[in-house]
Amino acid sequence: MPNGSVKHIEVVAHAVERHESGNVGFVGAVLDVTERKQAEQKFRGLLESAPDAMIVMSRQGKIVLVNAQVEKLFGYQRKNSWDRRLRFWSRNGFGADTRTPHGVLRPT
Repeated sequence: MPNGSVKHIEVVAHAVERHESGNVGFVGAVLDVTERKQAEQKFRGLLESAPDAMIVMSRQGKIVLVNAQVEKLFGYQRKNSWDRRLRFWSRNGFGADTRTPHGVLRPT
């Protein structure tokens, strides 16, 4: 931008060829997602600064984000180990692990 600010945009488009002229054009939409990007960055900053281990998972159970405390607790590096799912064992169900007093998260 002329004032030095950054805009984040999302573009959805597809090519359209005009048969009579052979020209190709694009039809689509551009959406300003700057506020959403800023909110995501703020959320990541808060998550990273949390004193507790924090794991963000999709509805399908896939890990999408972890903070540094999770790396320390489990000993896995973010870049290659957290593209997995977690199984949860607890004393009250989900394949209870009775050897531990608390629920246990383990990578599958």
